[in-house]
Amino acid sequence: MDYGYSLFFPHIKENINEEISDIIKDMDKRDIPFIVVYGYDPSVHGEMEEALLDKVSSKPLIVFRVDLHSLYMNRYAMDYIFKVSGRRYPPFSRGRDNEELLKIIRKNIPDYIKEEGVKMAEAELLKNGITTAVSLVDNDVTFPEETIFLMERKSDMDFIIFPQTYALEEVKRLGLKRIGGCLLIDGSFGSKTAAISFNYKGTNSKGIIYPEEEFLYNFIKECYNNRMQTAFHAIGDRAIDFLLSIYEKIVDDENKLRMRIEHAELLTPSLIERIKKKNIILSMQPSFEKLWGGKNGMYADRLGDMANFTNPFSKLIKEGIMVAGGSDAPVTPPSPLMAIKALTEEIDEKKRVDFETAISIFTYNSAYGVMEENRKGVLREGYMADMVVLGKDMKIKEVYKEGKKVV
Repeated sequence: MDYGYSLFFPHIKENINEEISDIIKDMDKRDIPFIVVYGYDPSVHGEMEEALLDKVSSKPLIVFRVDLHSLYMNRYAMDYIFKVSGRRYPPFSRGRDNEELLKIIRKNIPDYIKEEGVKMAEAELLKNGITTAVSLVDNDVTFPEETIFLMERKSDMDFIIFPQTYALEEVKRLGLKRIGGCLLIDGSFGSKTAAISFNYKGTNSKGIIYPEEEFLYNFIKECYNNRMQTAFHAIGDRAIDFLLSIYEKIVDDENKLRMRIEHAELLTPSLIERIKKKNIILSMQPSFEKLWGGKNGMYADRLGDMANFTNPFSKLIKEGIMVAGGSDAPVTPPSPLMAIKALTEEIDEKKRVDFETAISIFTYNSAYGVMEENRKGVLREGYMADMVVLGKDMKIKEVYKEGKKVV
């Protein structure tokens, strides 16, 4: 759903101070409760001028950082949030405040934006060759609105739904077998809220662990007893350790329910060994390394030498760990071909894989990650004829869903 909303609303492209007036011009004229701007990265788009958002619009205006783990608001947005929630938030929020604000904002997005956004998202996903989307939807405030919306929707593609809620009984009543997705263990490196075992470069901060250990243990135990596949967002090594410690106490060594970790960006050798022992599935985003890796990238800026341990795809594959590919759209574009290119052209051999392995990460492995590998993910008799046709230039020419041409 977030990806659909991000297609409806504008994105920062170059310099926020120079272009924001122009990119919100059309939105300012529309009858919408607030304007959201996506994709802002201060290191790319410049530091925001003081009171900029107050100057450019008298409508509530919210700017999301590219990772969605921090945001900026003008005073009209602050007033609007106070009106609908009863709490006043500061003009810049990250951490727990940011997560609460995301829930409030999504709760108040009008239905017509939801419908238009999903239509736009379907078209873009199919254009990029995606015929099944693993959809992490809702939160504890919106649930079950977005989940039911996708369940009832007729579409040319399939949605595998992970409701992002702790309301297990309600998820069971809906007949779903999965729960979680981006239920947060920690935040992000960009916003310095991902939980790490050392201080962020130049700070005394190690990020945030969001849930209480006893609460999370009891929730995962209940999910496991109810045969419910779970997935949690864990980016930093300390967050991954925190989640693994609970999985290790509950999950069988075969991991028959296919318990997952979303992102798993900072992986030390000891964490990799523990993940291997429990057969935990890692849902990872190769484009992160392309965007934020390298000596001068965001990882190095935040993590220092520990950036050497981000996204070690080659090591994971050699250890036999199941890595399912994704994009975390709208954080990165939902383009498997872009991610495959990133995987095969990565300079660091610890993070590079061959072409066939890269293809598998986005086909068979992704299907396995949601228990669909017996009908999707390979071209074989008896399987769904979900496939793309590439030209010699490696661009998508045609897309088929169950043998029907959809693009």
